[in-house]
Amino acid sequence: MLITGNTLINDTLKSSQEKRSAYSAFTFGLLALAASLFLYRQDHFTSPHHEFIGISLPLGYLASIGLFYLFIQTFPALFKSARKIVLILTHVSFLTAAIYNADEYGIVAIPLYLWVIIANGARFGMFYMLVSLISSLVALAFLVIMHPFWAKNLLIVIAILLSVLLVSFSYISLVRSLYKTNQILDNNLKEMSYKAKHDELTSLPNRAYFRNTLLQRIKDKDTRLGSISLLFIDLDNFKLVNDRFGHQMGDDVIQEAANRLLHICNEPHFSARLGGDEFVVIFDHSEPIESKLDEIILELGKPYFEKIDFITVSIGVSTYVSKGFKDEEVMFNLQKKADLAMYESKQNGKNTFHFSDQL
Repeated sequence: MLITGNTLINDTLKSSQEKRSAYSAFTFGLLALAASLFLYRQDHFTSPHHEFIGISLPLGYLASIGLFYLFIQTFPALFKSARKIVLILTHVSFLTAAIYNADEYGIVAIPLYLWVIIANGARFGMFYMLVSLISSLVALAFLVIMHPFWAKNLLIVIAILLSVLLVSFSYISLVRSLYKTNQILDNNLKEMSYKAKHDELTSLPNRAYFRNTLLQRIKDKDTRLGSISLLFIDLDNFKLVNDRFGHQMGDDVIQEAANRLLHICNEPHFSARLGGDEFVVIFDHSEPIESKLDEIILELGKPYFEKIDFITVSIGVSTYVSKGFKDEEVMFNLQKKADLAMYESKQNGKNTFHFSDQL
């Protein structure tokens, strides 16, 4: 469910970036059309051919952007990579055609190649920035080969080419640096989040994580089959381990007990450590509970490191099957009843389990 949610968010963000790119391109096309109309009114075009090109280019560009927008609106999941490349090539083609037909005045529009390169890199990622860079360099080469003005002013072209490369590579270096920094911060955040929710010794979920999970499962109970059971588990005679063998051995026993419990009560059950030698399991009724309790007592009661053979297990079980209680009240009563049932198991001679009354 979480993976699906993240995928949906990522797809939405990417789609939004495409729409923003279309909006900015459409705005640029309108400005280009307005400039062409102004030049036409001022009789700056030198021939009917230039007039036709000056008006048709921005109109064709606007039509292309409009079709692109309609496509991503109608088919949001189709050709995601290809359509970004088409958008980039549309930008570059329009810009190159405009510069070509503007003759020597086209030099004013050269910096817009950088806009195409950096904007697409920022919106879509490094791969699309490289596509923009390569297509822009090919466009500049086309201008040198096909247009007399650019062929004669090779030094200007080389200076422009170097500028485009330097700015692009500087931006790539900056993006990589920011990416690495973001990765470090993201890893640190994940580590802090993990430590906040897990026990340091056993790596099992801690008390706070357990309480949040229990409350969520109580809230979800009406949509789940069966009932909710809570198992409070205590290692009998654990104090003798610390007294006889030291606290390091005590920690080793706790870690081993946690590993055994996690192996027995893995998903869909939820195992956690409350502290000391106390563990808890939110039991999912996908299997008989009595057989699982017998398995826990058997496995956690086996010798530890060959020489510690006096550990047994006492378990208290509380179950919630009713409705009409507040979620927080149910959580409190489940924990209280399971705890009391666990002490009842100890009073009954340990190495056993006891059920409390159902809520």
